[in-house]
Amino acid sequence: LENTGTLRVTARVHDQAAFEQALRSATARVGVRIPPEFSESLLEGESAAVQVLIDGSDSNLATQSLQAARMLALARSGELLGRELPIDLRARLLYNPDLESSNFFVPGLVAIILQLVTLFLTAFTLAREREIGTLEQLFVTPVGRGGLIFGKLAPYALLGACEAVLVFATMVFVFDVPIRGDL
Repeated sequence: LENTGTLRVTARVHDQAAFEQALRSATARVGVRIPPEFSESLLEGESAAVQVLIDGSDSNLATQSLQAARMLALARSGELLGRELPIDLRARLLYNPDLESSNFFVPGLVAIILQLVTLFLTAFTLAREREIGTLEQLFVTPVGRGGLIFGKLAPYALLGACEAVLVFATMVFVFDVPIRGDL
C-alpha cells in the first residue's frame, strides 16, 4: 500500500473499535480490513476478500485512494498466475458515498462568506470613518469604546444573520448538501 505512492500506513489496529475510531476521528482517511484467513485462502487457490473503507468527505482524496487500492489489487492478482482475480477488493466510501464535491466545498464557502460580511464590512466602516474624519467626532461623544464598536458591529451582525439564513437555504436547497444535527 505504501509503495503505491498514494497511501501511507499511519497505524495498524487489531480490533473493530480502534478501526472505527481511526476513521471517525480522521486519524486515518482509508482503512483496509484484511481478514485473518487472507493468506491461507490465497495459498489454497481460493479468492480472498479485502475490505477498503474510504473517508469520502474529501472527494479528490477518496478518488485517488480508491483507484490506488483497485490498481494494487489488480496488480497483486496478476502476480498470482493461473487464477482469475484472486483478490476480491470490496471498497466502500463513507460520509460522502456519491463523492459530491459540493458536500465538501460549500460548507467552507459558507464560513468564508459569513466572515467577509461581518468582519470585513465592520473593519471597512471604521476605516472609512477615520478616512473622512468622523472617527474623531465619535471619540468626543459620550459613548464608550465598547458602545462604539457595538454600534458599528450590530448592523453587520444582523446583516450576517440574514446572510447566514440565505446561505444555508442555498446550501441545502440548491446544492443539496445534507445537514446532520441541530443548526
